Amino acid sequence: MNFKTSASSLFALLTLFACGGGSGNGGKVDPDPEPPKPAETFLTVSVRSTGAELTSLTSDYKAVNEILVIKSNKNWTTESTADWVRIEKGTGVLSTLILDWNITGKERSATLTLKTEDGAKTLTIPVSQGVTDKIGKADFRDMILLEYDRSEADYRGYLLYDKDGRIQWLFDAICVGSGRYNGQSIGEGEGLVHLDKTMTTNLMNEYFEDGRFLPKINKVISGIKPSVPGTFIPRKIVLTIPLIVNDNWGELDGVALHPSNETAEGRADRATIAKWFVDECLKRFAEKDYENLKLIGFYWHEENGRIWEENGMKIANHIHSYGLNFYWVPWFNAYNNTKWKEYGFDAAWLQPNYLFYEDQYPDKSQLHNAYEKATANGMYLEMELDNLRKLQRQIEYWDVYEEKGVLENWPLVYYESGSMFPSRENISDPDWKAFHERVAKDIADRQKKFYNYE
Repeated sequence: MNFKTSASSLFALLTLFACGGGSGNGGKVDPDPEPPKPAETFLTVSVRSTGAELTSLTSDYKAVNEILVIKSNKNWTTESTADWVRIEKGTGVLSTLILDWNITGKERSATLTLKTEDGAKTLTIPVSQGVTDKIGKADFRDMILLEYDRSEADYRGYLLYDKDGRIQWLFDAICVGSGRYNGQSIGEGEGLVHLDKTMTTNLMNEYFEDGRFLPKINKVISGIKPSVPGTFIPRKIVLTIPLIVNDNWGELDGVALHPSNETAEGRADRATIAKWFVDECLKRFAEKDYENLKLIGFYWHEENGRIWEENGMKIANHIHSYGLNFYWVPWFNAYNNTKWKEYGFDAAWLQPNYLFYEDQYPDKSQLHNAYEKATANGMYLEMELDNLRKLQRQIEYWDVYEEKGVLENWPLVYYESGSMFPSRENISDPDWKAFHERVAKDIADRQKKFYNYE
């Protein structure tokens, strides 16, 4: 008991001494010191290449892949209001800002948001992306359908009218790949090649590979445009969507597709593949950034109307979502060719088929019939040409088109069997030479009037 009492008294004295109770402060006890304050939350974003703080972003239509330095003393997350712009986390303080190519045909905007997990810090980064004038709707006057790639000299023959010191542009539009894969038809009829996914991709590669269709056309234009008077207007490009009827085409996103005309499911798969083809072509065209070319739309090669209403409109709507046009050139008696608007096409050119079907259409009354049918259904007319045969029937084409005002007022699509335009300078026969010269001169004049060339 006493031990306890004595011990208690000693503890009290020691406590008093330790607190300074005898040092003249009046016996007051000092309060405990304040605990240290936690560090203030911070979050910063800068561009590694420049060191500049990223508060907003305005870009052109091209893709962006930029390393960001993101610093914070807290874990953070990122969100985007659109899937075409995003931040992908890396390691340490480095992350990647990604903008996809803008191939939509219109300007777009979105917002990136970064915030710390404690909610104390939020950064909002507005993003806007411009549009390219190399992709989008545009009218044309004269479009040549080219089934296969040509030489640079041939392309010059399609692009340039050079006669007696008169230098003018010819075709302002080129439909690329309008019917052949390794010499086989990608449209319809006998010899139709059943494209699988690999073959479809190879066909697309032909459009964009160096030394092939588009790069070659772009190169030829670069070489000749300094010699042509007036302001240069990029040549319009239309890309062909092939007919896909291979029941074992392949997979997209892990799903096996079986395109055909036999079932609703098969026709729906055709539409799925067509939309994929459009997407891939647009991405490639944007990436190439051709200085002399403008992509204006896609050509549906199947001529017989088997596009089917329910899926034709799906493809059309997809193409239209990019601000592009959808074109069709059906033959004269093609199934439902007068219902082209219901399929979602922006324009259709009726084939008179007069050049190749002499037994069925023995005289030029067929050209008048084609004109009447086209006029009644809001269609235009195709011109069919051949540099080797049936000169008189071609002359009749041109005569009727001139008589009916087609040459004066309508846009034309030209099918050429052979190489009429590239070979026109080397033709010796006076009658053939005169017709070739007539057509080329008229096209050049149509171009001059349409674009107000000097």
